[in-house]
Amino acid sequence: MTGSKRTREPAAIEYPMEAILAERKHRGKAQFLIKWTGYDDPDDTTWEPESHLCADDVAEFRASRAGSAEQRVAKPTVDGFFVEVCFVTPQSTSKAQRGALGASERHGPYDTRAAAVAKAKELRDCEAAFDGWALRFYGDKPPPYASTDGSAGDGRNVVIRIRGPGKRAAHAMREAERLATGLAQVSSPLAPQLSPPATPVTLGFIGHDQSAVAVVDPGVFVRFRAPAVLGGRPSAPTDFPPTYPYCAQRLSDMCHAVAAYAAEPSRGARYALQVVQHVMTIVWVPPAGCARGGPLAPAPDSIVDCMTTDLIDPSNGESLLCARNLLRASTPQTTVFFCNTFSDHEALARAIDACGALMTVCLIECALSPAVLVALAAKGKSLRALHLHACSFAGGHGGAAEAVEWAELLRAATSLVWFYAGWMGCAPVGAAALDALPPSLHALGYDVLRMSPPADHFCALDAAQRRLPNLRWLMVQPEEGQSSMALAR
Repeated sequence: MTGSKRTREPAAIEYPMEAILAERKHRGKAQFLIKWTGYDDPDDTTWEPESHLCADDVAEFRASRAGSAEQRVAKPTVDGFFVEVCFVTPQSTSKAQRGALGASERHGPYDTRAAAVAKAKELRDCEAAFDGWALRFYGDKPPPYASTDGSAGDGRNVVIRIRGPGKRAAHAMREAERLATGLAQVSSPLAPQLSPPATPVTLGFIGHDQSAVAVVDPGVFVRFRAPAVLGGRPSAPTDFPPTYPYCAQRLSDMCHAVAAYAAEPSRGARYALQVVQHVMTIVWVPPAGCARGGPLAPAPDSIVDCMTTDLIDPSNGESLLCARNLLRASTPQTTVFFCNTFSDHEALARAIDACGALMTVCLIECALSPAVLVALAAKGKSLRALHLHACSFAGGHGGAAEAVEWAELLRAATSLVWFYAGWMGCAPVGAAALDALPPSLHALGYDVLRMSPPADHFCALDAAQRRLPNLRWLMVQPEEGQSSMALAR
């Protein structure tokens, strides 16, 4: 490599593009106003043709301007950190050419910057343009990495960089990471002091896994239709608002992750963290082969699975599930029961009664009642997982009588390994009932939307995590700004 190349080629990436600010038409062709890294003076911005820019950058800019807020959030590019490998046009001299990125590869998303940095280092070590000098030159430094810093390579100038979420999403990711991986900082004197988390183990681990990938598969409900006995009507992902099939798939994956753990706890139960509508969200990822239609998923004759878009009216989002069809689908062979958006608590109780030895019950946005609790208690000997997500209780918050029935249910479920109670604006379980949680429990979650749990609930949950010898995962999620606590073992 000659000295002239050493001084000229690094200049090809010395002033990378920082952002696209605007778009215009010039003589019938698109041009983009570019802000260059390190040049904050507005006079230094330049209009560049589309051919000088990376196609992904152009697409992301146009989507951010043209799409609705919901569509922008649904783009996978805002859900975490991405690693980009860009091939820069060599022998560039002008500022416009210095920012001109040709073909690029994108890897991710990754939940944390540390995971993205690790991937960037891996890609750097596999790229011929960095061979023999990059490790010595960069040491442990994070990206960006540029091949022109040390070698002319094979004629390609390669840049490896990280693209992260916006500031608001990044802050949410840091807070959720802190909550999910260890003891949360608590500000309320009512919140208990939990034991520090132990070192996570691979076998049977429950909690946040940075390597877990939530696959987006909008066609899953087309390939695996709802059985005819449940009614409904076939639908396509395009029949719904853009984010709806994604949310339905996430709920289905959550139910199947719970069922997989109940059937075989050694599989573990892992989740990823993703930004959904500007909120950091836990996204459960079923073990390989255990998602809807997978070879390790519950057999069709053993499951009532209402988690499908075929049972949702695309025009108004209302449930198409009726009591008669739910009762027809529930048989003595049913051991796994997923019910979504069902307000007829009497029919729900009868359907649970009609099932056989239930092992897993997941109820999503359903109305519960004392009759439902009695029906679940009758299945207590076989029940291993009970997951309630955004449910409500018929008649309000529940009273002393309901607390007794909750306690009887939890005492009857002597083999329960998973209990998650997520409520919409009420906390009907009762602190006294939490004292009845069985020692077999591995995972305990408590989430009250639109309100903070009463102080005695915090005390009862704290006592439970100290009393339960097999507890591996505990998460309490009150309303934002209130006290939280988390435990991972």
